[in-house]
Amino acid sequence: MVIKNRIAELAQNARMTGTELAQRLGIDPHKARRYMRGETPLKADLAAQIAEIFGVSVEHVMGLGGSDDPGKQSKLPLYGTAQGGVGSDISDMSYAIDHLDRPGFLRSSPNAYCVYVTGESMEPRYYAGEIVYVNPARPIRRNDYVVIQTHDDDGHHAMIKRYISASDDKVVLEQVNPDKRIELDKDAVEGIHFVQGSFIT
Repeated sequence: MVIKNRIAELAQNARMTGTELAQRLGIDPHKARRYMRGETPLKADLAAQIAEIFGVSVEHVMGLGGSDDPGKQSKLPLYGTAQGGVGSDISDMSYAIDHLDRPGFLRSSPNAYCVYVTGESMEPRYYAGEIVYVNPARPIRRNDYVVIQTHDDDGHHAMIKRYISASDDKVVLEQVNPDKRIELDKDAVEGIHFVQGSFIT
């Protein structure tokens, strides 16, 4: 019996694999794929985690009605608890810390989200405490400001940088303060998403 839910659809729209979703949820990849195929019923707490990841309602995740277009949901997930010490400009993407009103220019972007800016590496372009709107659907071009999502043993993280280029094995970025070029192993990069606006609380 296939249990109706929209997990596979949401993951596909976000270009997220079952393994990546499992890492975000802290569960076994095999179990995540069973949820995506509708072979295992979803518990309420896990459905809520998935809803936070994709910025939609729990009802939408469960396939229980609500808008068929998650882009019409009124809220965006906000990520970004600051991490101290080395790499203090890294934001925690493990779970949403809040949900903010979706601006009109992101109504048609179902997987959009927000991130707190941490650290001073992008000043004066972006300041610590500023919130940026992120649109994964927008194509990335050289010199765009982007959120780069990475994952390691310590969790799921994000950095805000200027995009320069990507090859088969590395992603090249720039920061502003101090001005320097950064190279990341492409295998460690989960996503590079366009920054489309910001505001200071």
